[in-house]
Amino acid sequence: DPSVDITQELIDESEEERFDDMSSPGLELPPCELSRLEEVAELVASSLPSPLRREKLALALENEGYIRKLLELFRVCEDLENREGLHHLYDIIKGIFLLNRTALFEVMFSEECIMDVIGCLEFDPSLPQPRRHREFLTTTARFKEVIPISDPELRQKIHQTYRVQYIQDMVLPTPSVFEENMLSTLHSFIFFNKVEIVGMLQVGFHTQPCICDQF
Repeated sequence: DPSVDITQELIDESEEERFDDMSSPGLELPPCELSRLEEVAELVASSLPSPLRREKLALALENEGYIRKLLELFRVCEDLENREGLHHLYDIIKGIFLLNRTALFEVMFSEECIMDVIGCLEFDPSLPQPRRHREFLTTTARFKEVIPISDPELRQKIHQTYRVQYIQDMVLPTPSVFEENMLSTLHSFIFFNKVEIVGMLQVGFHTQPCICDQF
C-alpha cells in the first residue's frame, strides 16, 4: 500500500530529526543588543512548537543570564521611546513565559526584575497604545495589612504573589488551549507561593501570640 510507505517515511524522518536535535549542541543565542532584538524574537517564536528546542532555549537563557540583559535593553528602549524594540521585547518576554520553566520565573519575578517584566508586557504590538500596568501597581493598588506584618521576607512574598497573580489575570493575553498547557508552571508558582505565605503566617501566630488578641 503506497500510503503505508509514505507514512513510514514521515515517521522515519521525524525520528531522524528528533535524534539530530537531541545530539546537536545547545542553542546559541544572538548577542543581547538593540539591533538583534528582532532576531531574538524570531528565535523564541520558532522554538516554541518543539519541546526539545524549548528546553534548549530555556537552558541558554538561564546559563547566559539573558533575561536581565533583555530587561536592561527594555529600559534603554523605553528611555529612547523605541516602539519597535519595545514590541520585540513584548514578544520575547511573552515567549519566555511559554517556556514554562521555574528557574526562569524565579529570575523574572525577583524584586529587581518583576516590574520591568510587567513593563515589557505593556507594549503589545496589537494595541494602539501601551497599557499602564506599572502605574496601577505603584499608584492605585494598595497593600492593606489586616494584621501587622513585621517579617520583611513574608511581606516581599505577599507582594510578589500579588504581582504574579496580576500578570496571570490581567497582563498576559488570554491563552489558547495550547498555551494554557504551557503555562502550568506559572499556575504552580502562584499556588506554592500562597502555600508558603500561609505557612509563614502560621509560624507568625505561634511566635507572636499577641497578634491573636486582635481577633
